[in-house]
Amino acid sequence: MLYKYLDFLDYNKHYLSPLLVPSNEDVIVGVEKSLNIKFPEAVREFFLIAGGGRYDIFWYGIGFSNYTLETLPLMISEVKNDLDQLHNFKKDDTFYNYHLPILNESEIYDFVMLNEGDDPPVYRFSFELFAEWDNVSEKDLDNWLLRTFNALPLSKFRGALKLSDNFSEYVKRKMKQNISNFT
Repeated sequence: MLYKYLDFLDYNKHYLSPLLVPSNEDVIVGVEKSLNIKFPEAVREFFLIAGGGRYDIFWYGIGFSNYTLETLPLMISEVKNDLDQLHNFKKDDTFYNYHLPILNESEIYDFVMLNEGDDPPVYRFSFELFAEWDNVSEKDLDNWLLRTFNALPLSKFRGALKLSDNFSEYVKRKMKQNISNFT
């Protein structure tokens, strides 16, 4: 099968863990229906190529969280529950309603926005950054970000940094981190 955004992942998946297995259209459509969303095309391709097993293997090389496409609704629910606990967080905000967490690591998680195209940018939300947002000047915040997040650019969302301009670039970077033969 040819993919518009993630052909490189399909071609190189044999270098990754054997647990990285494809999903199928029926499962993806079922998850979309349960969440009442439509995945951006690049995210859909990722799940077709690598969403049939524990896709956290892809991000880490070993599994920490047992992420599967079928458990994605539970992860999204947990993230939204955590967001609901934040002071100053607006539930009716576009961020809350249109973001799709793709990787959750306790105090931070990576996400895409469902309304930013077929190969959307990837952001990282930090609960610590959210809490510090109002407590430091812009100059202090820049210094804090440099020390804490390796100078990733701020995004338009409170508490979030932009990791990559698109999901396919993000996946490619993760592949390079996990396999030495990938160029």
